[in-house]
Amino acid sequence: MRSVTTSLPKKDLLMTCCPPIWQARSRALRIGGLLLAAQFLLVPTLAAAPPAAPGVGINSKFLDPDLDPQEWVDRFEVESREVFHAREAILDALRLAPGARIADVGCGTGAFLKMFSQAVGPEGRVYAVDISPRLIEFVERRIRDERLSNIAAVHSTATSTKLSAASVSTVFTCDTYHHFEQYPEMLASIRQALVPGGLFVVVDFERVEGVSREWILGHVRAGKETVRQEVEAAGFEFVDEVAVPAFKENYLLRFRRPTGSAAVIGSGVFTTSGFALESLGSPAAVLAAWAVGGLIASCGAIAYGALAFRLPQSGGEYLYLSRALHPFFGFLAGTVSLTAGFSGAIAFAALTCQAYASPLVGLPDWLPPQAFATAVVIVCGIVHVEAGRLAAGLNTALVAVKLLAIGGLIVWGYAAIAAGDAALAEPVTAGGLSVGSFAMTVMWVMFSYTGFNEAVYIASEARSPRRTVPVAVLLGTLLVTVLYLLLNDVFLRSAVPAALAGQAEVAAVAAAALGGPSFEWWMRLAIVLSTISAAAGMTMAGSRVVVAMADDGILPGWLAGTRGRSRAVLVQAALAVSMVQLATIRDLLGLLGVTLSLCSALTVATLFVPRTADGDAAAAARPAGAVLAAAGVYIAATAGFAVLMCLHDPWQLAGAATIVVVSAVGFWLFRARGNQGQIDQDAQ
Repeated sequence: MRSVTTSLPKKDLLMTCCPPIWQARSRALRIGGLLLAAQFLLVPTLAAAPPAAPGVGINSKFLDPDLDPQEWVDRFEVESREVFHAREAILDALRLAPGARIADVGCGTGAFLKMFSQAVGPEGRVYAVDISPRLIEFVERRIRDERLSNIAAVHSTATSTKLSAASVSTVFTCDTYHHFEQYPEMLASIRQALVPGGLFVVVDFERVEGVSREWILGHVRAGKETVRQEVEAAGFEFVDEVAVPAFKENYLLRFRRPTGSAAVIGSGVFTTSGFALESLGSPAAVLAAWAVGGLIASCGAIAYGALAFRLPQSGGEYLYLSRALHPFFGFLAGTVSLTAGFSGAIAFAALTCQAYASPLVGLPDWLPPQAFATAVVIVCGIVHVEAGRLAAGLNTALVAVKLLAIGGLIVWGYAAIAAGDAALAEPVTAGGLSVGSFAMTVMWVMFSYTGFNEAVYIASEARSPRRTVPVAVLLGTLLVTVLYLLLNDVFLRSAVPAALAGQAEVAAVAAAALGGPSFEWWMRLAIVLSTISAAAGMTMAGSRVVVAMADDGILPGWLAGTRGRSRAVLVQAALAVSMVQLATIRDLLGLLGVTLSLCSALTVATLFVPRTADGDAAAAARPAGAVLAAAGVYIAATAGFAVLMCLHDPWQLAGAATIVVVSAVGFWLFRARGNQGQIDQDAQ
């Protein structure tokens, strides 16, 4: 019942609400009328204002400018506090390796900071994040007094950690989650701050009706199951619940930001072989190009594993090139990531989606040639601006569709081949095998293998990065190589090669030859969904690169922080739409393959640049001979094939040259704007 305004005189108010009572002349009736009015006016109003729910206004005391930090030290840092008593067990659950980067979100007085500082070592970084200005001031004094040089204090807000994108490998919250009054926004900010594969650890109070203390029931908003549902809905994967023996009122949950490893199987595998067959003229040569590309990628994976151990921090190529060579090369890597790495890849996925979708949807002739692909890019951008959490969940499901489509095509294909229903591998006279055409094909193929560089994002999560990361990334790359070879073998043996040569929808042609129109229809649908998944995932990830560059001052400030995220998505979509309009699938294969490969080769070259110890002798040591040999093969092969490709078709390198020129101009303008200090800081 809505409360009634009392701006009228009492008489008029009562006449309005209870006219029969007021009109009675008896004093007793008037008094009764007053009581009756009170019953109808006041009781419902009081009933409409129940006690505040748990969590509402929970942070007001920490925002008080007169807050006394010592009062909270006495409450937080005592052995009688369960989580403080169990801090060693909590540290073990975090699995911090030397060089890791961790954010303590809701650090309070900094009870865990010294332990984290020692665990990550001088090469690591600890961010003390809190919403309270007074507690941040206290933590800053503590950092100075205790000479904890690898810790930085960060004043957060109710909706943002204020951490740069992909800046930490672990986010830790202790008795803090229930203080997230706007938890969807804060979880989105935490996810953005984590590298792919990064760990999100939640320690909080068990809230069970009839079991938990009254203080917990009145103070904590959500129980453990609700917390898990909220975090998973924000795009995290649940890892496990760690049993801490000392916990009686708390729990510890571990989540992980998905790595998107399945996305390593890129859209290029559904299109490249048709163009490769047209260029080389021989199915055997096409398979050889895929095998050579897998060998080169495996060498790159070994080298990236060594880079990840040498400097196990987030930032990827941007970080390595800025520190080892010069800030310009880091700027160049950021530009390549923004343009070719994400915008170009989004455009490629959208064009591939259009190629496979056109027969399904029956596009009218009056539509512009790239209208469908443009719509895919725009829709992915709008969805991520308006419903980012929903998009993350759909993207995971669509990646599974991609894997099912590939697995189904391989199984069905080899069954048809064994039954003798597949075509013979005949030469294609349209093409001509040469050193230049083979080199160009290898560079096309390399676009599908570029996912191995995810090693630089997950290294700090491994307990033994020198041993586990290189092996894991190498095995993953070899597995993808085998999968690509099997899939392309099915493509090339499914139909007459002349029917495959030059076709962008090579998977659909193969499916039609293997299982008829019905199988082709389902294969097209699966690839349409998987390419939409790829475009959507890269729209989200690419926008984070834009935000990170803006946070560093390289791009305009209106793209920085949480508020700039939606604008960054629109910028990313605009760049992708431009590429959709200006290039074809074949054009983008050349641009993306050569640009991303050369940038990775330049990054791998930093292994040959000596490092000083910086307190970590293992990281400064010269990499093993086998690692340097693999790095040398990757650099030489990538550069060699790029040169041969240029000699064969110089226009294939035009896009890469344009990116370099734009980067040089942008870097000069950045320095001229007075940001030399920021550049030097990024290089440290």
